[in-house]
Amino acid sequence: MKKFKLSFLILAVGLFLITGCGKDGLDGKATLKFDWDWYVDTYWDSNPGVPTTISKMVPYNTQPGTFTYEYDCSDAYDS
Repeated sequence: MKKFKLSFLILAVGLFLITGCGKDGLDGKATLKFDWDWYVDTYWDSNPGVPTTISKMVPYNTQPGTFTYEYDCSDAYDS
């Protein structure tokens, strides 16, 4: 059983290394659209391309990058 697990692990890692690494895609335009349910109370992110007031399903042009975000929700189950 140990030999099977070791073989499986080696095979899985090998497949990951072969298929999981590749070239990055071409640079292009980046856009964001937001959609939410009625119980989202607040939203904040560090992306300078997103305006202070956002609308549902409106595309916002932004620069590629990594950004942080936070949101607060309430629903019928909150006390």
